[in-house]
Amino acid sequence: MLAPFVSRVLQVALAAATFGAMACSSEVGSEGDLPVVGAPGPGPGLPNPISSNVVPEVRPEVATLEAFGATDIARLSHAELASSIQYLLGVDIKPQLALLPPDSFTPFDNATTLQSPSTALIEGLNELAGAAATQALQTEEGKARVVGCVPSSATDAVCFNQFLKRMGRRILHRPLSEAEITQLSGLQAADGQDFYVGVRLALQVLLQDVEFIYRVEVGRPTASPDVVQLTPWELGAKLSYLFWGQTPDDELLDVIERGELNTAEQLRAQVSRLLLAPQAGARLTRFHGLWLGYNALPDSELNRAMRAESDALVTRVVMEQRAPWFNLLTASETYVDAKLAEVYGLPPPTQGFAWVPYPDATRRGLLSQGALLANGAKAGETSPTLRGQFILERLLCSGAPPPPPNVAADVPAEGEGGSSCRSARYAAHRREPACASCHSLMDPIGMGLENYDVQGRYRQHDADKPECIIDGQGELPGVGAFRGPAELGQLLADSVQAKHCLSEHVYQFITQRLVDASDTGPLESMANALGSANFSLVDALTEWASNEAFRFRWIHKSEAK
Repeated sequence: MLAPFVSRVLQVALAAATFGAMACSSEVGSEGDLPVVGAPGPGPGLPNPISSNVVPEVRPEVATLEAFGATDIARLSHAELASSIQYLLGVDIKPQLALLPPDSFTPFDNATTLQSPSTALIEGLNELAGAAATQALQTEEGKARVVGCVPSSATDAVCFNQFLKRMGRRILHRPLSEAEITQLSGLQAADGQDFYVGVRLALQVLLQDVEFIYRVEVGRPTASPDVVQLTPWELGAKLSYLFWGQTPDDELLDVIERGELNTAEQLRAQVSRLLLAPQAGARLTRFHGLWLGYNALPDSELNRAMRAESDALVTRVVMEQRAPWFNLLTASETYVDAKLAEVYGLPPPTQGFAWVPYPDATRRGLLSQGALLANGAKAGETSPTLRGQFILERLLCSGAPPPPPNVAADVPAEGEGGSSCRSARYAAHRREPACASCHSLMDPIGMGLENYDVQGRYRQHDADKPECIIDGQGELPGVGAFRGPAELGQLLADSVQAKHCLSEHVYQFITQRLVDASDTGPLESMANALGSANFSLVDALTEWASNEAFRFRWIHKSEAK
C-alpha cells in the first residue's frame, strides 16, 4: 500500500526541489486519505503556517548579503543522511546507502549542481526508509526511543499523536501542523493490529519527506526577489548541518520553539554550543579527509592508523587549539601507535596512540604523514607527477591541464643513457616538448617528497637500487626550492595563494556547490574572514555564522532559472 504513495511524494518533492518552487504546505495525495507531508502547495512562496511565525526582520546591507554568496537547495549527502538517521532512530543505515545513487565528489560530497532526482533515487530512498523504520522498532528499547510513550492498546490515539508531534518535529526540524498530524494519524492501526505497524508507516513517510531529504529554505520574502529571510526553524537546520552535518538536536529545537534564536547574541550562543559538541569535530575532520584525499584510503589496519593520525592533528590544531590552520603543515609532533611509529622510524608509544615529537626538522605536519603521502600512488609506488598535481590542485587551487591526446601518459620515458632510475626518467619527461609545460609544474614538487614512500617511510634509494640515490630536492614553481615535507609545508604556510585556496575550499564546502564566476566577492570575503581570525578555521566559521547575513538565503542563479 505504501510504496506507490511514497513514490508520488518523492516525485513531487524532488521535482519541486530541483526547480526551486518549494513551499511547505500539506495536501492529500491522489491515493486517498494517505498524507503527503511537506509536499508543495499550489505555487511557490506559500509557506507553512508553522514556518511563517513572526520573527524580527533583519535588514543587512545588500553588499553584505552578496559577500556571503548564493546557495542552491541541497539534498543531504549519504554521510549527512546516515548521521541524521543515527541520531533520530539510533540505527546504522550505512549498508542501505548502497541502494542510492552514489554521491559525486568534488572533492566534497555535497555539490548541489551534481545532484539530480531519478527513479533510482526515489526507489532507493523508499527501501532505505523502510529498512530504517523496521530496524528502529526491533527492540523494546528502540520502540521506547522512537515513540516516547507506552501505548495502552493498538488504537491508542493519544500516544500515537504524541509520537507524531515528537518525532515529526525531530525529522522535519519544525513542528507538524495540525492538518499534518491529522493526515498522518490515518496510518494508525484501527483494526486491532500492532500499534507499531502505524508507527513504522509514519516513520517511513517522514523519512522520505522533502523537508528531511532536502535542506528546504523557503524563508519569507524580502524587498529583493533574490533574497529570502530564513525562519528560525530553517536557520536552526542551517546551523546544525553546517557544524554537525546532521539534523538539529532537541536542545536547538527547544531553543527555537521558545523564540530564543532571534537575536545576534542568541545565534552566537548556539554557534558556540554546537562547536563544543563531538559532532563538530567529526564534521571538520571529515571536511579535511575529503579535501586532502585520505578518506578514500582503502581499509586496512595501517591505513586506519594513518587516518587516525591525520584526524588527531586536525582536531588538536583546528578544534582544541583554534590555532592558525597552517600550523597543520608545520606541527612538530604526530599521533602514532607502535605500528605507525615503526614505519616512520619514531620511538613507539608504550601503549595505544600517543603524541610523539619528530626527531629532526625534516618532517613536519600533515605532509609528513602517510595518509597524505599515499596520494598519487601508482601501482604501489610513488609518482612525483601525481604528488605534485595533488599539491597544486588541493593546496594551491591551480594545476596542469591533462596530457595531450597524442601523448601516452602511462608509458614511462626512457632515462638519459638508458638509466632505470626514476629521477632520470622524470627528468626526461621535462625535456620532451609535448610534456615539459605540465611536468615542469608538477614533477619538481613531487621530487621534493621522493625520500618518502607511499606509506611515509623514509628512503635514500629508489626501489632499493644503490645507484639510484634520491637527493630529495624539490621546487614549488614561482615560490622557491625545498627539500622534504617540512620545508614544503613552510613554503605553503607563507603562501598567499595557499591561503586563498584554503578560503575557496571552505567556501565551497559551506555553500555546497562548485565555485563559479559569481563568487569572486564572496571568496574574497571568506579570505578576509580567515585572515581576520589569523586563519583559525573555527574562529572564522564562528564569525561567519554569527553574522546577521547568515539569516538570509541569497538565491543562486542556477536555481532561479
